[in-house]
Amino acid sequence: MVKPRVTIVLGTRPEAIKLAPVIKTFQLCDALDTRVVLTGQHREMVTQVMDLFGLKADQDLNLMAPRQTLTHVTCAALQGLRDDFQLYPPQLVLVQGDTTTAFAAGLAAFYEQIPVGHVEAGLRTDNLLDPFPEEANRRLLSQISSLHFAPTPKAIEQEPPPPPPIKPPEKSESPSAPQTPNVPKTDASMPECPTRAQQLKDPIGKILEGNRKIVAYETVGKECLPVFEKLTIPDQIVQNIPSAGMVTTTASIAVVATSSALLAKPLADLLLKVVKPTVKK
Repeated sequence: MVKPRVTIVLGTRPEAIKLAPVIKTFQLCDALDTRVVLTGQHREMVTQVMDLFGLKADQDLNLMAPRQTLTHVTCAALQGLRDDFQLYPPQLVLVQGDTTTAFAAGLAAFYEQIPVGHVEAGLRTDNLLDPFPEEANRRLLSQISSLHFAPTPKAIEQEPPPPPPIKPPEKSESPSAPQTPNVPKTDASMPECPTRAQQLKDPIGKILEGNRKIVAYETVGKECLPVFEKLTIPDQIVQNIPSAGMVTTTASIAVVATSSALLAKPLADLLLKVVKPTVKK
C-alpha cells in the first residue's frame, strides 16, 4: 500500500527550530511518507539548525538572492513548490508560523487543491501592518488552511469556526400547487426509503470510494437510491475530524504546540482513513 505523503515546508531559522521535533516525529511514523522541502529564504542559519537536529531536506529550492525582496521570495517559492507538489503529490502540506515561506507554501498547496496544515495558528496583533508582513501572512494562511494547530486556547478562538453541516436538499413546491394534507402512505407497493438495511450499511453522511458522500435518499420508481455529493480532499479531512472541525484534530490534541509528539500518529490515522494515496506515474 502506498503511504500518504506529508510535505513539510520551511525556509527560515525559526521554522527550522520549531518544526524540527515535528519532522523527526513524522519521520518515525511508519504510516506516513514524510518529505521535507527547504525554500532557501534563509541559508546559513537554516543549515546550522538542520545540522544540529540531524535533518536533511529532500528538496532545496535555493531561492535566496542578494538583496532579495518579498516579491522575489513569494514568486520563486510559488513556482518551485508548484513543481515539487506536482512531481511528488502530497496529501497534506504542513507549514509553521507567519513567514513568507509559510504563506507561499500554503498558497501553492491551495492552488494545487492540497490540504494545508498550519502549525502555530491563531496568533494575532490586531494590526495588519505590525509586524509586517507576518501579521498578514498568518491571517491569509488562516483562510486557506484546512487544519489549524493552535498553541493556546486563546489562539483557537482567532481561527475560523467549523463549516456548517451539509443538509440534504429540500424539495421545493410550486406556490400555485394545491396544498395536500400530509397523509401517511398506505400503498404497500411503495418501498421504505431508506430501508433498514441501507440505514445500517450506508447511512446518510457516509463517505464512499470516489470521494462521494451520501447526503440523502430518494425513491426512483420502486427503488430507493442514494443521493451523492462530491467531496474535495480538504472537505473529507475536515468532516472526518472528530468534534473539532476546522480548528483541532482530535480532543487529545486540541491545543498543539509547535513541537508535539502527539501530532503525527493521529494525523496519519486520519489521512489513511479519508484520503486515497496518490501515485505519481
